[in-house]
Amino acid sequence: MKKLITILFVIIISCNLNAQWTQTGGPYGSWIRDLLVNGNTIYAGTQYSGIFKSTDNGITWTNVMLPVGANVTCLASSGNNVYAGTSGMRIYLTTNAGNTWTRINNGITNQSIVSLAASGSKVFAGSGNSLIYFSNNNGTNWTIVNSGLPASNSIYTINSPYAKHI
Repeated sequence: MKKLITILFVIIISCNLNAQWTQTGGPYGSWIRDLLVNGNTIYAGTQYSGIFKSTDNGITWTNVMLPVGANVTCLASSGNNVYAGTSGMRIYLTTNAGNTWTRINNGITNQSIVSLAASGSKVFAGSGNSLIYFSNNNGTNWTIVNSGLPASNSIYTINSPYAKHI
């Protein structure tokens, strides 16, 4: 009986350990800084190679160009809006799955953007210099909203399980 239980245990464990992860077909050539799933599309923000997207669960990837050399540090989305923050003091927005990107920086100066969170038309951006920016119009205009927060070096994560209440 012990032998039968041991064999069953080994079979069950070996079945659970097989095929947990599968290597995808890229993107290659750069570090992946952030991943974002928006509907059926996966976006990969890379260091110095812009953004890649996949619509087939990572089997193939297409570069959806930002300016050459863009160091994408973070990604966020709300509906069809996808936001990309860069270490080059810029935030970009696409509303058409990465076909075109618009720079949305009105009110952000001299800051590397290291984190983003979005809900509806509201967007938060954390900077590498302890500032949090807020936009209530999909990133058209930004204001600093740090009042009452302690100073720190960088705001690396902005996230909320209650994002729809932002």
